Amino acid sequence: MARYDREEAWSLLNEFVKSESLIKHALAVESVMRHFAGLYGEDIEKWGVIGLIHDIDFEQYPDEHCAKAREILESRGWPEDYIHAVQSHGYKIVNDIEPTEKMERCSIPSTSSPDSSPLRRLCVPAGVSWIWRFPR
Repeated sequence: MARYDREEAWSLLNEFVKSESLIKHALAVESVMRHFAGLYGEDIEKWGVIGLIHDIDFEQYPDEHCAKAREILESRGWPEDYIHAVQSHGYKIVNDIEPTEKMERCSIPSTSSPDSSPLRRLCVPAGVSWIWRFPR
């Protein structure tokens, strides 16, 4: 039976991401997502796991970012809600997968101002690097 917990997410992250800076980015996003989940009374583990794997495809497949994530996660039996959350962080940047859940709306840049998502407003002052504006 597949697990969708932090241990599995960490293993998956390390399978696909070798860059120290991208791993640090994933850890920072995980931490901030856990923080917001707690503030909103949501599932801290789920939000953290999704934050940890949100860029699972970026290093190896930069031209297919967010699309290749679906293939990776589906091939390992991850649930659709996790996959949708990962993909939706590229909404109007690399795809048209609209965020529908509170978690997704928290983690993506606003379509009107990429600097306005709660996650970005918290991380940027802390010195967390972002890759929101990568080329398509």
